[in-house]
Amino acid sequence: MELHRVHSVKQTAMAATSLPLELQQQIFSFLDPRSFYAARSVCRYWHFASQDSVTLEKQLRKLPILPQPNARQSTANELLNLFNDAAHTLMLGMGVNREAQSPESVESSLQKCNSGPRICSTTNGSRTVTLNDRQIALYDTSVTPAQLLTKRPINDLKETVGSGPWLKISPPANHDLALSSDGTLLAIAQERTIQIYDLLADPDSFTVNQYISSASGHYICGLDFEQNDHVLRVRLSGRGTVLYCGAPPADSKSSDKADIEHWKSKSGLRHTLLDSHIISLPEDSTTPDQTARLSGLQLLKPFQSGYLFASQRHGGGQSSHYVLGHIRTSTPHNAAGPVAEPSSVTILAKLESFLSAWDMTLHCLKNASTGFGLWESMPSAHEHHPSFTLAPHANLLVLAESDKKRVRPSPLAQLYAYRLPTEAHMSETIASQQQQRDGKWASLASFLDRLEASQGERRRRISMKHDDFEARVAPKKDFKVGRVPICLGSLDGELVEMKFDEEAARAEEGRKHVLSVATAGMSRKWHLVDM
Repeated sequence: MELHRVHSVKQTAMAATSLPLELQQQIFSFLDPRSFYAARSVCRYWHFASQDSVTLEKQLRKLPILPQPNARQSTANELLNLFNDAAHTLMLGMGVNREAQSPESVESSLQKCNSGPRICSTTNGSRTVTLNDRQIALYDTSVTPAQLLTKRPINDLKETVGSGPWLKISPPANHDLALSSDGTLLAIAQERTIQIYDLLADPDSFTVNQYISSASGHYICGLDFEQNDHVLRVRLSGRGTVLYCGAPPADSKSSDKADIEHWKSKSGLRHTLLDSHIISLPEDSTTPDQTARLSGLQLLKPFQSGYLFASQRHGGGQSSHYVLGHIRTSTPHNAAGPVAEPSSVTILAKLESFLSAWDMTLHCLKNASTGFGLWESMPSAHEHHPSFTLAPHANLLVLAESDKKRVRPSPLAQLYAYRLPTEAHMSETIASQQQQRDGKWASLASFLDRLEASQGERRRRISMKHDDFEARVAPKKDFKVGRVPICLGSLDGELVEMKFDEEAARAEEGRKHVLSVATAGMSRKWHLVDM
């Protein structure tokens, strides 16, 4: 579509509009996509010049879009809408400001605690637990110097563990710890056994313990309290398997913390909310003989009679990548709490990794100086139990992936941000997949397939003299924009906390996000603003 000058957009003597329109559009073709997106908002003349079909096509070819757009087969409005959608998905207008890192008071306090081989702190750093020579010590690290609150030994040798092995062996020296958000409960994993201690109880009090039979052949490599301490996330060493023990509160908006009585009940440590090993993914028609699996799964928030989750996806004839999904929960008869339905998974978005996005970004190599360089730093999605956090409006997902490519004296985590579909779009996808699983629309779908096939055969039989008619009834191309993340940077040290500031997001109606990330020795904030 040709562009004609209008009275509202005219050349003046100003530097921004002194160049001829054709020369301005030629300059636009050399800009990288992020600069081109910003230039469109400078003035009305530049915005008008950016709507040319040829200019938009050149910029779209620098983005991870399949198939490659063609100005001869699409109108200027179609190309403009495609660029706007791609710019939103790829966060071309996202402003990222990183504050200088600040030292945490936890580090200086821990150095004065005579800490042992294992240290665990609450997310706000007010309570810290050390495990040294089979002695558990709880410190108040909100003051300087840190004050010892209580001390007790590990009593795993004098207790019998339900469904555990009969023969006692010496416990391993390495333990995995998790401290509740208020610092009153401590979970300790020893190979395949979990114990939960009430740190405010008497030192000789018994613990809540459970042998994880589903971890046979593997061992527990990580623990995390979630859902206001009502749920314990158990990470296993075998292929990124994750268990969720416990039952979440009936009211998802409740702020009540779980106590030791919750973990002693049937809805506590003995109840399994989710087992990622038995989850079955929807079959892909292109690879029916190859099965796919999820690893490193993490529940994000309650949503549509279930939970939103993020995870890695492996196998199934595709390169490893991350996914945003939904799993439905139900409460069976005589069950202590809700249970995830293994066959109710709906994949809501594919979150690209380095290998999975290669097809998307391959054509950007032709313009490496202005295109591919924007996304050359991407996660690897290779089974190392990542951490996720979801923005309050569920429109952004931040991933923290540990770096295993280089040997370092301390852990290193890379941070990435993904743009997610809207909640309305996710609800529609879940409803559609649920209808297909229930078989309510099977007959209608088969009828529409037959109808589409018959119409396609009819169009193929039309004479060559009706080429114009064929062009009009031909279906539009379905362009696919890869959800490629932006890299926020890296952090040294073991990750302790990663969360969004809900008050900032509420004040800006989801256009501004403040991300806080803390390790054992430092903290840092990122300000993400939609321009």
